[in-house]
Amino acid sequence: MFKKTDKGFISKYQPVIYTTDAVIFTLPPPEIASEPVVIVYRRADEKEPYFDRWALPGGMVRTNDDANDRAACERVIREKLGFPPSYLEQLQTFSGAGRDPRGWSSSVVYFTLLPWKELANWWASKPNAQLLPLSAIRKSMVSLAFDHDEILRVAIERIQAKAHYSTLPCMLLPERFTVAQMHGMYEALQGRPINMAAFRRKVEKLDFLTKVSGVFEGGAQRPAQVYRMKHREPALFDRGL
Repeated sequence: MFKKTDKGFISKYQPVIYTTDAVIFTLPPPEIASEPVVIVYRRADEKEPYFDRWALPGGMVRTNDDANDRAACERVIREKLGFPPSYLEQLQTFSGAGRDPRGWSSSVVYFTLLPWKELANWWASKPNAQLLPLSAIRKSMVSLAFDHDEILRVAIERIQAKAHYSTLPCMLLPERFTVAQMHGMYEALQGRPINMAAFRRKVEKLDFLTKVSGVFEGGAQRPAQVYRMKHREPALFDRGL
């Protein structure tokens, strides 16, 4: 495996390309998008493979700077958005000889959910970025660099599963929201209709919301009560939603 030379030990194998990628979910206002989206960037370096193609934000793990792959992903997101994510969860490691034309590669992928309020200034600067709607990803209407199409499919499956038994989707909502807004979020992430009456009953039983006293949204006839999360960090349900 290793050969000793006057310059030290040298492996007979090619070095592995070690990277990290980030799947960033967010929910823009209706005038920008009508459903949750994922952020992608156009590859701008002419020396790199897939030049001018859209791809997930990512980069090489810097062994001299990054404590581990999570720290590397946090750095990538901070460099792209201007701030670190408040929540980050590992999705999966994607590896193999065919995913990068430069050689055998391994990418540790993380995902995060960010409310649009945190991204408004970033989007206003008109970065070299695009917002991919979840419906287009589900219908395979996108073609990204490397194996990022597959990464997105796995990420959406993870979000769909978590939407059944956790408050994770609520991280995309503003601090204050109505049950109708939360219902729409869960429908969009699960990719299927959810009975509103049954959804409301489940939410009441699970008891993870607090009413914002005296605050309502909507018309004068039937204004909707505004709520907030009891705990902003994602929590698990003791039964499916």
